[in-house]
Amino acid sequence: MARSFSDVFLNASGSGDGLWLPHTSSIDFCETNYLLTVYIAECHNVWSSIFGLTVIGLIGMFHGNPLNEKRVLVSYVILAIIGVGSSLLHASLHWAFQSFDELPMIYLVLGGLYSVLEVDAPRGTDKYGPKLPRNLVMVALAATCAYYKNQQNYLAFLTVFNSCTVILAVLHFKVALGIYREWRLCISSGSANGSGYKNRSIALWFWIWHLIVYLVIASSIWVVDQFACDHLLPYYNKMPFPFRGCTLHVVWHIAAGFGAHLFVQFLVASRLTALGYDFEIRWFFLAFPTVVLCTKEHKL
Repeated sequence: MARSFSDVFLNASGSGDGLWLPHTSSIDFCETNYLLTVYIAECHNVWSSIFGLTVIGLIGMFHGNPLNEKRVLVSYVILAIIGVGSSLLHASLHWAFQSFDELPMIYLVLGGLYSVLEVDAPRGTDKYGPKLPRNLVMVALAATCAYYKNQQNYLAFLTVFNSCTVILAVLHFKVALGIYREWRLCISSGSANGSGYKNRSIALWFWIWHLIVYLVIASSIWVVDQFACDHLLPYYNKMPFPFRGCTLHVVWHIAAGFGAHLFVQFLVASRLTALGYDFEIRWFFLAFPTVVLCTKEHKL
C-alpha cells in the first residue's frame, strides 16, 4: 500500500514531554524526538548540521576562496547559515527555524546560478552586467513570498528547490563539458604535461566528486532515510549511547555540505582556468580539498 504524505514527511515519534511541543514545522524527520533529552527534538541532526554544513562553510570562507571574490564568499556564508538554520530546525521542529533552513538553500542555488553564468567573466566585470544579479534578487524575493504563502506545504518547497537545482545542474554541466573538451584537446595536441591540462584535470576532478558525494551518496541517503524510516527506526534506537537514535540523516548533512563545497571548488577551478591562473589542490586537515594558487601571477 502506498504511503501517505504524512507517513513519509511527518515521521513523528518519541516523548510527549518535549520542550518545543507542539511542533509547527511541516516536516518531522526520522530521528526519534526527545530520545536523549527533552530540550532538543533531534540531537544527532543538530550536531551534524553544525559539523556538516556550518563548519564546512567556515572552512571554505577562509581557505576556499583563492581570489577573494564575493561570489565565493557569499556561497560559503550561505552554507554556514544553512547549518545554523538546520540545527535550530532539528532542535525545535518550529516553522520559523524551518524557513531559516530552507530559504537559504534556495538562495545558495541562486548564488550558484550567478557563479556559473559569470564563470569566465574578467575580474571586476560582469558578463551579463547588472541585470543578472538584479534578476536573481527578484527571483529570490518571489521565491521567498511563495515560500511563506505555502510554508506548511513541504512539497511546495521541494518543487521550487529541485526546479532551481535542475536548472543549475544543466548550466554547470555545460561548463564541465566545455572544460572536458579543452582537456581532450590538450591530450590530442600533445600538451598533456602543461598547466592547462593539469588545471582542467583538477576542475573535472572536483566536478566528478561533487556528483558522487551529493547526487549519488547524499541524495540517495536522504530518500532512503525518509521513505524507509519505519523499517530503519528500530535499528537506530537500539544503537548504544551516544549513537542511540542516530539516523542516516546525519550522513546526509555531512555529505550534502561536503558536496556543496566540492561544487563551489569546481566553479573556483573553472574560473581560475578561464582567467589563466595556475593552481593546485591543497588538502586541509587531510580530508578537505581546496583550490590554491601556485602564484598570484598568470602563468598560462
